[in-house]
Amino acid sequence: MTPHYLFALALATFFGALFHLVRGGGAMRLLLYLACSWAGFAVGQSVAPLIGLNLPGVGPLHLVEAASFALLFMLGANVLVLKEPAKE
Repeated sequence: MTPHYLFALALATFFGALFHLVRGGGAMRLLLYLACSWAGFAVGQSVAPLIGLNLPGVGPLHLVEAASFALLFMLGANVLVLKEPAKE
């Protein structure tokens, strides 16, 4: 595995853990936030060349776009998890 992939994985893990620290929850929430952060970071990294913005990055990593997508994925998961079913 190349160093930039390891750095991306470490950053995505940090973002997921930080989001869990801020939002709280148990171990299952931590796993959910980590998975969403990893997926969002990967999608953001893949979509960044298509967007065509020249935002700051580190080597081949598009940090701003990847971090933004990771945050969007985690916020989406948070909204879906916190939504309670309708009571009759």
